[in-house]
Amino acid sequence: MPIPTTPIDVTGAAERAALYDRLLDAIVTGDLAPGQRLVEHELCERFGTTRAVLGEALARLSLVGLTDVVPRRSTHVTPVDPRRVREALGVLGEVTAAAIADGFPRLTDADRDALVAYRDTWLLDDGTALTALRESRVSDVQDVFFRRAANADLDRVRSWVSPGLVRFHRLHADAADAVASLRTQRALVDAALTGDAPAAVAAWRDAAAVVPTAIRGSATAPVHRAGTRLIRDRVLDAIRDAILDGTLVPGEQLRESDLMRWLGVSRTPVRDALAMLAEIGIVTQRYHQPARVATLDRREFVDAMRAAGVLRSYARRLCIERSPQALTDVLEAEIAALTRDDSASARIAAATRVVEATLEGARDTVLTEVLDRLAPRVNWYATHEPSVLDAFDAAALRDLRDAVRSGDVERAAAVDARFYDVAAEPPTAG
Repeated sequence: MPIPTTPIDVTGAAERAALYDRLLDAIVTGDLAPGQRLVEHELCERFGTTRAVLGEALARLSLVGLTDVVPRRSTHVTPVDPRRVREALGVLGEVTAAAIADGFPRLTDADRDALVAYRDTWLLDDGTALTALRESRVSDVQDVFFRRAANADLDRVRSWVSPGLVRFHRLHADAADAVASLRTQRALVDAALTGDAPAAVAAWRDAAAVVPTAIRGSATAPVHRAGTRLIRDRVLDAIRDAILDGTLVPGEQLRESDLMRWLGVSRTPVRDALAMLAEIGIVTQRYHQPARVATLDRREFVDAMRAAGVLRSYARRLCIERSPQALTDVLEAEIAALTRDDSASARIAAATRVVEATLEGARDTVLTEVLDRLAPRVNWYATHEPSVLDAFDAAALRDLRDAVRSGDVERAAAVDARFYDVAAEPPTAG
């Protein structure tokens, strides 16, 4: 009898993915309510799983902001935080605008048919538009453009911020402005169908600016008091730093036993840290094989730079609006530093300090978290390919300083584009 040709899963990957999806659905729908304590043995019994598989799922849920672990105490479903919802809406708005701009030229007839179907189903009136928000059907429109943009890092950012927004809309859709949502979504679909890319991006920005009444007042972040860090997070930092400084090189095996011995910890925090580093994209994992440091891939580098550029430009815009003087002072200092030392290491250090000052001035927690996850890969690539730093010199920083000082957001964005717009293929010598 021949070997069957229908694939089956014997690795447990499907089980782990299914558990994550089931927990995510339970949190998003409110079955596991905001603030509810998550007891391991109860969840294992309810979902028919093991503690190891559950731990991996809960770690992934913490990465998207839906679970909160208090060391040596408990794990809870995070409460609905209006400030974080507002910030996540801003981040999602930026990456979706980039996906629309990048994916628009590649739309197919099938994509246009999907947009027509969405318009004729969910954009009929205020009632259907409100239902679309409650059921997060707008993701169907986003899917069209993200699929054509084909940028893994824009996809990653979307996957990090969307679950909290899906939960918010599921639980609080009545707080949305259905009239404005209907109008802006129709404008987006109509622009896409008529081939007007700038109008499509503008329509999406208008749609993303429709902030539910329930979160409009939460414009500033509360003071954050740092608590005890998880061992998993310390392990993650140690492995990430070793990858960035070259101690661990691209393609190198990351055996759990070796990492446990090096860091003096048990297997669970190592395994959870590797899973989270794989989500970030600097580690790769295969079933029953040691994890490895990811290899340097030019396409992934271009994707990472595009996503980082979009979000750092957004941070710059927020900083110019909220705290421009502090960034101006840092830019002045870095211009002077690069005038004295223009080496690659000096440029990397200057870029890091400018980004840190920008994020501090932006005062946006979700944006900072997302960029912190993207930063290791961007910095890693820049270290291995110093040519990307060619645009980051004292002259460029002077242009950026002048833009920040004058409040010229468009000029600042143009300077950022010089930093982050890189060619899909490396430049040839000579």
